[in-house]
Amino acid sequence: MDKTVLQTKSLKKRYGDFTAVEDLSLEIYEGEIFGFLGPNGAGKSTSINMMCGLLKPDEGSVLIQGKAINSGVMFSKVGLCPQSIILWSKLTCKEQLVHLGEVS
Repeated sequence: MDKTVLQTKSLKKRYGDFTAVEDLSLEIYEGEIFGFLGPNGAGKSTSINMMCGLLKPDEGSVLIQGKAINSGVMFSKVGLCPQSIILWSKLTCKEQLVHLGEVS
């Protein structure tokens, strides 16, 4: 049986009258690699920031290994490859991922 390691339930995030994410529910299983694809403004970064605990959803919940995250960054449990290079400009994407995996 597949083990769910990250689950979102009906996530919603608004910025004033603009709804950035609406009713996002998903499950990511152990060993699975997951990514968001879509146009600018589709809510990808907002969703990922909520999953990592960097941003509080207006509605819904995020569970990591079955436990709700209420506050605090979950980088020790969630690997994140940001859009921009945040470490060293001379490292490849793979080298940065390996480094981040070793640090966690």
